[in-house]
Amino acid sequence: MLLVDDHPIYSTALAEVLRMSGGFEVVGTFQNGSAAISFLGMHPVDLLVVDLMLPGMSGLEVVAAALEIAPDLRVVVFSGLATPDSVQAAFGLGCCAVLEKNASVADLIDAIRAVLRGEFPLSPATGEILRNLIRLRAQNKPLAADDLRILRLFAENRTAKEIAVELSRSLSSVYKARDRIASRLNLESVRDLGSHAQALGMIPVMGKLPPPRRLAAAVSKGGAN
Repeated sequence: MLLVDDHPIYSTALAEVLRMSGGFEVVGTFQNGSAAISFLGMHPVDLLVVDLMLPGMSGLEVVAAALEIAPDLRVVVFSGLATPDSVQAAFGLGCCAVLEKNASVADLIDAIRAVLRGEFPLSPATGEILRNLIRLRAQNKPLAADDLRILRLFAENRTAKEIAVELSRSLSSVYKARDRIASRLNLESVRDLGSHAQALGMIPVMGKLPPPRRLAAAVSKGGAN
């Protein structure tokens, strides 16, 4: 199992809880997506647990890139930003479960075990989101990894010229990609790319409180047994 979360104390505590309480082998913890993808390219991993909000490469980009490297990899999104948009995008990319960070450690362990059995567990919150999405008959095709990358860069207020240089693409292709992304997402204007990226958990939301921290107590409890 591989853990990707940008809070080192949190990811370390989570790894310890999983080892003690779940009997899982955690082969690595990373604070950014690029390092995790590099590791996946060289080491076989059966399950990836990833946060959505990460520095640089977003969690959704990590999911897309990881499944390109290892199509059979099982992915669990464990995030404090489980919105309808992010849940739809995560499942559209191929993840097996989306769990909120205010869930209990026991719920996380149960979800991971279910995923490893080949199941697709749903928390009550995620299940309700999916029911509403189905009810609305959402037809949007999930964005590809390249489109996700361009969406994030625009949302970070990078200029089209800067993006073209970073991605080694022509300026016109970047503009075409931007317009295609906005159209696929049914946005009224390309100016809405930033707010949609926030809804997907790709960039920080101003004033957003950090996720609850329950793992320290869980580690202490586990160590006392």
